[in-house]
Amino acid sequence: MPPEDSKTSGKRQNLANFDQLDLYDVLQVSKNATDDEIKRAYRKMALEHHPDKNTNDVPAATRRFARIQEAHEVLSDHNKRVEYDAKRTNTQTTPSHSSRSARPSFSTNQTKRDNGTQLGWLKWILSALIFVISRFIKIVRHVVYPEESPFARFDSISYEAKYRYTTRPQGLSAKDIMEIIELIGEKSSWEEDGVNPSRYTLLRNLFMCIAYDEMKWGCSDMIPDFGSKKSSWSPADDRWLEADHYVSGFYTYWGKFRTLKTFEWVQPYQISSHHTLQQARSLNGVAQATARAHYNQVIQGVVEMLLQVDTRYIIHVHLQNNPNFFNNFRESYSRPSKRSPRPDHSQPGRPAPQPEGGQRQTRQQKKKQKQKAKAKQKKSW
Repeated sequence: MPPEDSKTSGKRQNLANFDQLDLYDVLQVSKNATDDEIKRAYRKMALEHHPDKNTNDVPAATRRFARIQEAHEVLSDHNKRVEYDAKRTNTQTTPSHSSRSARPSFSTNQTKRDNGTQLGWLKWILSALIFVISRFIKIVRHVVYPEESPFARFDSISYEAKYRYTTRPQGLSAKDIMEIIELIGEKSSWEEDGVNPSRYTLLRNLFMCIAYDEMKWGCSDMIPDFGSKKSSWSPADDRWLEADHYVSGFYTYWGKFRTLKTFEWVQPYQISSHHTLQQARSLNGVAQATARAHYNQVIQGVVEMLLQVDTRYIIHVHLQNNPNFFNNFRESYSRPSKRSPRPDHSQPGRPAPQPEGGQRQTRQQKKKQKQKAKAKQKKSW
């Protein structure tokens, strides 16, 4: 058999001692890791050690997966993380039993009492310092990157991980889609500032989630996505715009969208004294067909609304109506602006005096001119 390399043997040893690892080592992050780094590490480790991914050793994978979930639950919560850091610091600073036994026997009770007092103060100072630093980091991150983002639920990566092992999920409802569209309109913009996600990113994630639902229900079509700000409408616009993605297929597909969901979970009618089994099934079938039609109408209405405000489509229409649109646009901005001098209303009824040399007066010159006019008027009195 070929010799086993050091990386493979080290990985097996870590897997064997997975239950004894520190929570930071479980997620393979540093002690100063941010919430986003912990979240990404948890996704990576959860996918790697999921029992369905390790069919050869399901019991061990289940234990590792539970340990990963425990690490994420503790480190993602601020209060639990502070308590864990304090406990972890105390465990590292407290001497072991072997080190205590190796101490000389001549230490007195007073020395032990002093050492215990100093150690207690050290623990308190370290825990207070960790708490203050963590609170400061949380406040700063809350100002720059809000933790409880209303769009986190519609993130395409977490959404796919949520329904990865579900065959026919309910997925997003028409109500969910309307809520996210309202949030996007209120709390985002079309501009990409590099900090907050733009409407292009949020809408792309939303339609990727809807497309993932259709794929889980048996759709085999290549569903186009919403694209980004750098996308153009069609290849015909490449004469003026250099883009590698076109959104005309997106609006063509989603404008005639028909879902494959059966809405079998919509069952408002149950067997009772008023409805038999056949009547309840018939009424539930009507309700499911109504919910399905409403779902299609909501998505088609959202797509129609987006088409009216999508700048990529507006530019395409301008280019079709005016092929020299961009040339005229550049020429208008390249011409120097001609501004007429503002009239002087300091003395009504009299024309404003022209400055010497035909130059435009500054505010200071106008102020001095007004003062001179007032001084002359007082002398005339």
